[in-house]
Amino acid sequence: MPYLNFIGTGSAFNTNLGNNSAYLFDQDALFLIDCGSSVFGQLKCRNNFQTLKAFTVLLTHLHPDHAGSLGDLIFYSYYIVKNKVQIFFPKPQQVRTHLRSMGVSDDFYDLQEIKQDTVIHSGGFQLTVTPQVTNHVPELDCFGYFIGYDGNSLYYSGDSNMINPIAKERLEKGSLHAFYQDTCQLDYEGNVHLSITKLQQEIGQPYRSKVYCMHIDETFDIEQAKALGFHVVEGSQHDIRC
Repeated sequence: MPYLNFIGTGSAFNTNLGNNSAYLFDQDALFLIDCGSSVFGQLKCRNNFQTLKAFTVLLTHLHPDHAGSLGDLIFYSYYIVKNKVQIFFPKPQQVRTHLRSMGVSDDFYDLQEIKQDTVIHSGGFQLTVTPQVTNHVPELDCFGYFIGYDGNSLYYSGDSNMINPIAKERLEKGSLHAFYQDTCQLDYEGNVHLSITKLQQEIGQPYRSKVYCMHIDETFDIEQAKALGFHVVEGSQHDIRC
């Protein structure tokens, strides 16, 4: 079973699937992992979006397909909902600089540094989150996260061209319920994402039923990934109509 829901599941250029973004809903509150360029528009087209009273965003990094519409969500929450978005990131000053460049005032949102075992309250959820540095691009600090909630233990890779060794160890020991991994079809030297070829080399057959491929590119072969024993996350963007 999936432990996270997804608005979009695609890589930056896979616009048909929308920007990769996971979420949890509870008690009129939304917990969101990343808020890429397409995400706010997809959220606003939902029938229940107008009833939400609180937004919490956990950022993996600041590429446009992961933070491109964060300013829109902040403005909407501040002016329409009359509430401030909670934002969590290990390097908060980077987020402030990013948002200031878009004309978003510091006092429009609540920004907190996330550290080991940071507790996040979102609606009825209490999540315990620990950041992990990932390999993605040299220009940006990028993070994956261990997430614990409601008795579930998850790993969310964010954008990464590697398998986190701690997450792999926990997966093999049976202490992870789900392992969400950035996975693409393309396999070449210097790729900033993890190919399905490398994923199958890293993850043995007995453990693949807990691995969910996400952030998939346009050429990604979903049936191949499933035949190898992996899951592929499904988004809800095709169910949304404005």
